Amino acid sequence: MSIHARHYTRYTESAAILQRALRVIPGAANSWTRWTDNAISVARARGARLWDVDGREYLDFHGAFSAIILGHAFPAVADAVAAQAHDAVLVGIGRTPAEVELAERLVRHVPSAEQALLAPSGSDATYSAIRLARAVTRRDCIVKFAGCFHGPHDYVLRSATDADDGAVGADGVLTAAARTVTTCEYNDLEGVREVFTQRGEQIAAVVVEPIAFNASLFPEPGFLEGLRQITRAYGSLLIFDEVITGFRVGLGGAQGHFAIAPDLTTLGKAMGNGTPVAALVGPERHMSRFATTPGGTVPYSGTHNGNGLSVAAANATIGVMEREPVHDHLTRLGDRMRAGLREIARECDVPAVVTGHGSIYNMLFTDRAPKTFADILRVDEPLFLAYRNEMVRRGVLEMPLPLMRAQVMYSHTDADVDRALETARDALRAARAATSS
Repeated sequence: MSIHARHYTRYTESAAILQRALRVIPGAANSWTRWTDNAISVARARGARLWDVDGREYLDFHGAFSAIILGHAFPAVADAVAAQAHDAVLVGIGRTPAEVELAERLVRHVPSAEQALLAPSGSDATYSAIRLARAVTRRDCIVKFAGCFHGPHDYVLRSATDADDGAVGADGVLTAAARTVTTCEYNDLEGVREVFTQRGEQIAAVVVEPIAFNASLFPEPGFLEGLRQITRAYGSLLIFDEVITGFRVGLGGAQGHFAIAPDLTTLGKAMGNGTPVAALVGPERHMSRFATTPGGTVPYSGTHNGNGLSVAAANATIGVMEREPVHDHLTRLGDRMRAGLREIARECDVPAVVTGHGSIYNMLFTDRAPKTFADILRVDEPLFLAYRNEMVRRGVLEMPLPLMRAQVMYSHTDADVDRALETARDALRAARAATSS
């Protein structure tokens, strides 16, 4: 038995697939965030559940990194995608009525949107938003925040996953590109002011997750308002990366929740219930600078922008949100989960802070509420990973990656939350015993 399969005797077929993958896929995963110490190979998913190739069932609170908001194979979405597959998947000319319908929906629901362009992923959208900001301002530099993830392109990888002492932060990232980026601490408005005092005339944009779910941080009162004031004062653009918050926090996203209008907004993930679809939205005066408009000079292209299957899924997903009490259900279950986890931590006498908002939650093993990414880096990561792995072993999937958030879906029920909390109590006791021995 190979070293990779040694610990996976409970996953016989999954372990075999892992060995096949290691021969043909670098590291056996198509994204650096998909590797875990569990050799799970998923065979199918329905509603709030997954089944692996060994027949094990998992109650899913991972939701594909927040992309699944309604549930796996949600009927309205699955039916729309199947119907579209019989009409046209990709035509590559002009526009389809469904693309126009989706853009109209985005403009109707996102407060700052007057026009919208579609993309295959949130990473594509943030890349184009930064390019547009540079064109509008004729400046090169951007400001981002430690722990916030905006995609794997060179301009935003600094301090996305760990502490950054000024180095590029990832092998192969273009040094010249990284030098145009200044990283501040989330919630540190004075630090942002200091950067603008020193380099304000060079800064094209501030890009920020309005709720930093990638870092399990919530904005302190006045933080987002302060960013809006600073960027306006210096003529920089404010970009809200709502790839996670868009359509998960509400139809209007985080900007609707906080009543703050950014200059540009990126959307994705929950927008299409797991299909590869994203968008960049903003006012016409900025969006019209893209070369999709006659006379526009900012490049914007992509063979799969507006892919028929993804557009059909997005229209169906948002349609369900328009008709049904999706966000009320998500928030109620999210509140139950957060309250239950706090009680479990007290019962187990484990210092913990439960973070999150709406459908998203996380239990962090620390004795102080985190306000910055520096606080997050002090969380007890070994206990966190042990706890998450114990959850998976008991059939409840919360991604066993360092400090990764979890979330509820519209398909989850109160009984599902009850089971997850019961499992969490046993998993935390087992993890504490394993890490303290």
